[in-house]
Amino acid sequence: MIELNNKGSSRLVFLTKNYAIKVPRCCVKPDNGFYGKVIGFLEGWKANRYEYIWSKSKTFDFFCDVEYSFLFSIVIIMKRATPLDREQFLNLEKFNFAYEHKDDSYGIIDGETVIVDYG
Repeated sequence: MIELNNKGSSRLVFLTKNYAIKVPRCCVKPDNGFYGKVIGFLEGWKANRYEYIWSKSKTFDFFCDVEYSFLFSIVIIMKRATPLDREQFLNLEKFNFAYEHKDDSYGIIDGETVIVDYG
C-alpha cells in the first residue's frame, strides 16, 4: 500500500513500507496556468536536486541519504523514516536547523534521528 503525503509546498511524497518517493508538485502557485505549473514544478525539482547534492556530499551525517535519483533528481527515493512525536521534536539537541524547523522535517531511521526534508 502506498500513502500520499501532500503537505509539502513544492513536492508530493509517496510513502511505501520502506521508502519515501519525492516528486515535484506542479500546481503550487496561485496562478494555476502554465507559468504557475512550471514554476511549481521547478521549485520541487530544485528541492530534490539540493537533497541529492547534500546527501552525496556526506558533509553532515544527520541528513537522510538519497538512495536513488532518477531523471536528474526529478524523482528521488529515500528510506522511510519513523516520524518524531512532539516530545522527541522538542527535545532535539543536536539539530538546530533544517530547511523548515518543524516536527515532520525530522525522522528516525535505524535508531538515529535524521533530517528528512532539507531541500
